Amino acid sequence: CDAQLGGHRDPNKHEAPVLQNFLRMYKSGGMAQMAPSPWMQWGMGGMGGGMGGQVSIADFVKTGQRKSEDFKTAWQAYCAIYGNGRNDPSKKDEDFTVGFMDYLGELAADGLAVIAQQQGVDLSSSG
Repeated sequence: CDAQLGGHRDPNKHEAPVLQNFLRMYKSGGMAQMAPSPWMQWGMGGMGGGMGGQVSIADFVKTGQRKSEDFKTAWQAYCAIYGNGRNDPSKKDEDFTVGFMDYLGELAADGLAVIAQQQGVDLSSSG
């Protein structure tokens, strides 16, 4: 993508013949194959993204924004505070996006711990 397609990695921005040629060259070994990041190995069938149900971390955020207004609002606020107001997850580095996910996880864990305590649910045995 960087060398031949102007850095556009979104398949939706390319015509079908371009994508078919890319896949043909990739499968034949005509392109250097990079080790997939942990996010690309994270099979998320039905969420869009890469081949075989694989999804990038940016695709995960994009899907979260489409599926949940609260997620979208949280992403926009996080970007406004920590990301110079730019909301496009494909333009963020992985550390930035993982920081957002850690923050969401922390808030969810804290909130759920309170609810569990109120309901008498013992989370220490959860795994």
